[in-house]
Amino acid sequence: MIVTLVTLLVVVPQGSVLGPLLFLIYVNDIANASPNSDIRLFADDTNAFVYGKSLTETNLQAEGVVKELNQWFIANKLSLNIDKTCCSIFGCHDTTSILNNTLKLNDTVISHVDRCTVNILE
Repeated sequence: MIVTLVTLLVVVPQGSVLGPLLFLIYVNDIANASPNSDIRLFADDTNAFVYGKSLTETNLQAEGVVKELNQWFIANKLSLNIDKTCCSIFGCHDTTSILNNTLKLNDTVISHVDRCTVNILE
């Protein structure tokens, strides 16, 4: 038996409809990475919703979810862009508590936002 090694170069052209489809197939199981949250995907954005009875409980749970998602990213050879990662708190009326609670990943603080901005290209 003769074995020949061949190098294959497989690429997906940028801008093709195949790229986003393959990416969605690749990240489709991210919801299984953190069973303690409700994970939603939209294009290449991932949203994790965490619920709790207190801000402290929710913050601890959110830190666990961020760590679980980060482990999923590492295992799947992706990276979490901490500069584009942010969190919002819904339903808490105590703004002092919100400002005093910080969500971190590897000692890096994840920024709090009170609204989302959408950039629309014309």
